[in-house]
Amino acid sequence: MLSRLQRRRLRRLAERKDQLRKEERERRQSQRRYTIARTPPPPVDPLLKYGIDTKDRSSRARLYRIVAARHPALLERRQRSSFLDELAQVPWHRSPETWRPRHRSVEPAAKELVRHLLALYPVPAVLVHAALDMTSRSFGDTTSGLVPMKLLSWLGGGRSLRDAAFRLPWPYPLTRRMTRTVLRTTPARGLSTAVVWAVIRSCGGDSRLADQIEEECGLWLWNNPQQFFEVCRWLSRHGPFTDDEVEMLTDEIDTQWDENPAWSLRGRTPASIRTIRESRKLKERLEAQDCPDRFPASGLKAMTWESEAWGEMHPTVWTMQEILTLRRLADEGRGMHHCVATYCHEASEGRVSLWSLRRNGRRRLTVQVNHEDLGDRDQAAIVWNAAGPCNRDPRPDELHHLRLWTEENGLAPYRFVPSED
Repeated sequence: MLSRLQRRRLRRLAERKDQLRKEERERRQSQRRYTIARTPPPPVDPLLKYGIDTKDRSSRARLYRIVAARHPALLERRQRSSFLDELAQVPWHRSPETWRPRHRSVEPAAKELVRHLLALYPVPAVLVHAALDMTSRSFGDTTSGLVPMKLLSWLGGGRSLRDAAFRLPWPYPLTRRMTRTVLRTTPARGLSTAVVWAVIRSCGGDSRLADQIEEECGLWLWNNPQQFFEVCRWLSRHGPFTDDEVEMLTDEIDTQWDENPAWSLRGRTPASIRTIRESRKLKERLEAQDCPDRFPASGLKAMTWESEAWGEMHPTVWTMQEILTLRRLADEGRGMHHCVATYCHEASEGRVSLWSLRRNGRRRLTVQVNHEDLGDRDQAAIVWNAAGPCNRDPRPDELHHLRLWTEENGLAPYRFVPSED
């Protein structure tokens, strides 16, 4: 019988062996990934050299002759332009002479022909649907080099989709989870949608977000794959969103990347993206109005009040400051979420002056003072409007300091009329 010390040593030895096996397995996987990453992909043309009938494969006459004899309906112009021309240019794994159609309908017969020529092994229905669907032809353009027929022939010969992602001009490597998502997608959604879904699922998104992103920025997957991955990860991290929010966020992100390719989503939130969008829209409106950068001073005095209430560690400081530059006016409108920036022409002509009431540096109220001829009024200026964030009504403490400021400058008291809301 083993002693306690011997059992402990045997247990430690077994744990050490397990650790060594794990390290060796990780080392081999890392070496395999490194080898795949460093190995240059072969050209696409050699992919057409495996299979049978190399001599007659490039000739469409042989395929058309057999199809015309056994299922003439497939030679209609719409069907021929859809898949027969592509089918004549990819590797065949069986001879077309052995094909015997079992369906009279065009679509089932076309699927039978494709599976007979290209699939020695079972292939997913989404690939067959993509090979016969003209809407998936974006996969086969010259920029991506991924023809659905060629991909179907590749997989039908017993090869894997992951190998195709490494060897064909695919924009990114496929993981096993992404491969399963692509191959399990329903045929009606199409191959492009399946790939977009796989990318979004790998980033942590759900099916609803996948539908939203595929509709708004699915083309980014092939044009800018790195940006597409970044957007998917960012939306998955900060979601869920409504359809309108996804449209607004992706549109603004695309605009920022067009203006500055070095722009990044790192450290940004949906709120900051909305702020950037509001700033850009406000800047465009101000540029369209062609306002000057500075406004004339009104001559009214700015004021500061400092009070220390019981129980407060720091005094409360209220300030009333005049807005004299276009930049400060834009910041006021963006920070308060109202339309004060549209008064830039009136402020530049001296007809109105705009003021910002703040408490401890935070904006609380925006005040509009009219300096136009007021007719039979005795005052040369009058407080015409005062609004808080999002055009809310002034609060009692804000009205108190506004009244102190009007009395100091000899203005008529502001008569606040609550809104009906």
